[in-house]
Amino acid sequence: TAKDSALVTVHDTRNQTFNLDALWSYSPLLSIGPGLRVAERSGSRNGGLTSVGPSLSLSYRATTLISANATTALNWFEFPSGESGDPMLSASIGASYHPSRFWSLNLGVSRDLRADPIVEDAYSERTSLRVGFQREIARNTLKVGFSYSMDHSTTEVGALRGDREYYTINASLSRKVFEDSDLSLFVNFRDLSGTVSVSSDST
Repeated sequence: TAKDSALVTVHDTRNQTFNLDALWSYSPLLSIGPGLRVAERSGSRNGGLTSVGPSLSLSYRATTLISANATTALNWFEFPSGESGDPMLSASIGASYHPSRFWSLNLGVSRDLRADPIVEDAYSERTSLRVGFQREIARNTLKVGFSYSMDHSTTEVGALRGDREYYTINASLSRKVFEDSDLSLFVNFRDLSGTVSVSSDST
């Protein structure tokens, strides 16, 4: 739990997901199959939200340089009061470009539900876009990442807070010290803005 300001307290949240997939190798490049997804979203101010639903996963390797993975699931959520919410479609799509062992580029898009850290028994539909770059130079590894997320708050009675947007930029530089250990330096900058809240940032 942390104080966001003199009037707002930000509470801990927990997100747990269990996936069971049965993949069929359609070809050496493509694997696809159904699955079962169980999700639990809770926090210090949230009574807990559970979901069980079917999912579909796909793994595709276009070339030795490019690969992609995608998972989508239909979620039926039940609020702590016992009422059921509207079905929600969650999804995750990732792609990587790995031309050599020295550098790679990763892209990702996802949509899921998260427990709200401020409003009691509220949850946010979060849509995220992530881009990451990794470069290896001798014993050093440089990683740079950018992500954009948008939260739409919802409860049993509808939205209590306006939409919020997050921009995050992070970078890390690590150096192999021994055979199985690294020394790393990590920097992260995050900017938050919303339709009904004052913008803020953190480093």
